[in-house]
Amino acid sequence: MSYFKPYIDEKGIHIPRYTDIVEDLVENAKSIFGSDVYLENDSQDYEIISAQASKIYDAMELLQNIYENRSPKTAIGSALDSIIKINGMKRKVKTKSTCDILITGIPKTQIVYGIAEDIQGIKWDLPEKVMIPESGSIKVTATCQEFDHTAAANEICKIGTPTAGWESVINEQDAIKGQVFETDGNLRARQNISTCKPSKTVLEGTIGGIAEISGVIRQRVYENFDSVPDENGIPGHSIAAVVEGGDNKEIAEEIYLRKTPGTGTYGTEKIAVTILDCYGKEEESIISFFRPVYKDIFVTVKIKALYGYTVELGEKIKQNIAEYLNGLRIGDDLSISAIWGVALYAMQDLKTPSFSITEVKAGTEKQNQKAEDMGILFQEVTRGKAENVEIIVL
Repeated sequence: MSYFKPYIDEKGIHIPRYTDIVEDLVENAKSIFGSDVYLENDSQDYEIISAQASKIYDAMELLQNIYENRSPKTAIGSALDSIIKINGMKRKVKTKSTCDILITGIPKTQIVYGIAEDIQGIKWDLPEKVMIPESGSIKVTATCQEFDHTAAANEICKIGTPTAGWESVINEQDAIKGQVFETDGNLRARQNISTCKPSKTVLEGTIGGIAEISGVIRQRVYENFDSVPDENGIPGHSIAAVVEGGDNKEIAEEIYLRKTPGTGTYGTEKIAVTILDCYGKEEESIISFFRPVYKDIFVTVKIKALYGYTVELGEKIKQNIAEYLNGLRIGDDLSISAIWGVALYAMQDLKTPSFSITEVKAGTEKQNQKAEDMGILFQEVTRGKAENVEIIVL
C-alpha cells in the first residue's frame, strides 16, 4: 500500500502506515536530490527520514485516538468520562466496603451519626439518622471508615457510639468489599446498560437505574407478569431485584421510582420509602428486594503435565477459575466447560500446550463434586477462592 492522505468515510478514519510514510519521504528525497542519491537503511540520510516518519506517524496515531474518543465504544480515560455525561453518568470512584447490619433496641429510639465496630476494632458508619421502628429492629447499610477492609458475618457486633435505647448490632451476612476505581471496560459496560434508563421498557429502566447507584457491583431484576407465582416463587405481577452492594435505602428508592403503578416487589429486604408526590404530600411504601446468597464453589482439575508445566502455571489456573466464578452474573448456572476453558487460558500459547486437562469437577462441597453443570437459584451467586481450587497433576 502506498502513502495517502488521512481521511474519514462511512467506515471511520483511515491513516497511512509507518512504512508508507517512510517510502513516500524516500521518493520525495530522490525527486529533489536525484535518483542516484544513496538512501539505503545504513545511510545517515535514511536515518533522518526514518526519525521524521516516526514523528509523523505518532501524530497520525494521535489523530486516530482523538477521532475514536468521540464514541463510548472506543474512548479512553478522561475522554470517556466526558462522553458518558450525555447519559447522566460518571465514573465510579474507589469505594469503601458496605454491610447490611441489624440494629435492635427500644422502639422510636433515634440514632444520630451512629457507629458500629467489628471484632478488629474497625469502625463502620451508620446512615446519618436511624429510627428504630415499632418492631424493635431495623436493617440499615453501614459503611466502613477504612479502605481495603471487610468483615465476615457476625463480626460487626459492637456499638461504637452508645445511645440510650440502642441495644445491639450484628451483621448476618458478609460485608460487600469496596470497589476499586472503575476501569474503562467496566464503565463502557455500565454505559451500555444506562442507555436503558430512559426506558425501552420499564424493566430495563429499573436495571439501568440500579446499576448507577454507588457501590452496586452486580444486579439482576426478574419479572413475573402472570397472575400466579412463577418457578422462583415471585408473586404474580411483581418484580424481584437481587442487588449486590449499594445502600438499602437508595436501592429501594430507585425501584419505587421506576416500577409501574400496581407492580409488587418481592424479596427478603423490606425497606420503607418516603417520597413527596407532585402536591408535596408524603407517600410511604414498603419496597422489597433480595441481597445475593453466596455459594462457595470447590473445584478439582486433573491435568497431565507436559513440557513447560510449572507450579506457577498451576497457581495461574487457580486464579483464572476463581476470577471466572466471581465474575458470573447473579443467578447464572455454573458451566463445567467454561471452567475448562478459563483453565486452558493459563497457558501462554495454546499451540504449544504445557498441560492437558483430563477432568474438571465442581460443587458447593469439597467432598461432593461432579463433572456436570450446576444450577444456581435466581438470588444466588457463585464465589470463587484460589484455595478452593485443587490441581491434581497426573
